[in-house]
Amino acid sequence: MNARPHHHIDTPLREIWIRESLQAGELVNIVMEEAKTPFVFILWNDMIFNAEDVSHHLFLRLEERQDLCATPQLYNAHGVEIPSLSMPVFPPNDIFRVIRTSGQNVEEPKTFMPLDFCGVYNRPRFLNLGGYDTSITTEYWQKVEFGLRAAMWGEKIVLNPSLSVSYADSLPVDDESINDSTSRFALKTLSVRMSKKGAYLPRTQLFWLWGEENWIATFKEIRQWVMQNRFRFKSDAELVVDGWQSYQSNNIKN
Repeated sequence: MNARPHHHIDTPLREIWIRESLQAGELVNIVMEEAKTPFVFILWNDMIFNAEDVSHHLFLRLEERQDLCATPQLYNAHGVEIPSLSMPVFPPNDIFRVIRTSGQNVEEPKTFMPLDFCGVYNRPRFLNLGGYDTSITTEYWQKVEFGLRAAMWGEKIVLNPSLSVSYADSLPVDDESINDSTSRFALKTLSVRMSKKGAYLPRTQLFWLWGEENWIATFKEIRQWVMQNRFRFKSDAELVVDGWQSYQSNNIKN
């Protein structure tokens, strides 16, 4: 009788106890700092996935292509596919929005941001990008800022259709309302301009903070951040959105 060989896998489990309620982005940042592996799969406790989907091939692809993150195809509790591709748009009479689509003509289409923060992240690239901005207190704008900053810095996020994740219960609903988080997002991304000397934040963009507490100090802080990272910006937000529109028309089935 042939016995199945037993393979010992040394996978130490670490538990992180949080004393207070934190934003999802901050929790992801903590996990990335504490992890010791080059790739980290972020899931929430209301999600179900097939462990066989997370193969060695997935990590090899991420390493070879140097993608920032591979996001899964999402399903609701009844197994119905949820639109899991995201793309940025400048809609009429609005500042900036992210829409969700489904269907693709390419094997691993690029997507704008990890929905619900879920995905397999390239940990070194995530840390090099700076992670999620925890000073942005609304999780929706936290994700949007991460996605747009990543695109403006030349990073790539892809959807891996073979990686499927289902919600065990109701779907989360994003708060997309305009608030103080929107202002910080806009100043770090939408307001950034490009020049031969790198990216910069014009003083004329100060209007985003008018009426907010400590608005002058906040503007100076963000302006200094843009200056420090001026050579990391590869394009401005308008070029990113224009490029996405072209990509959408050529690769994604409507």
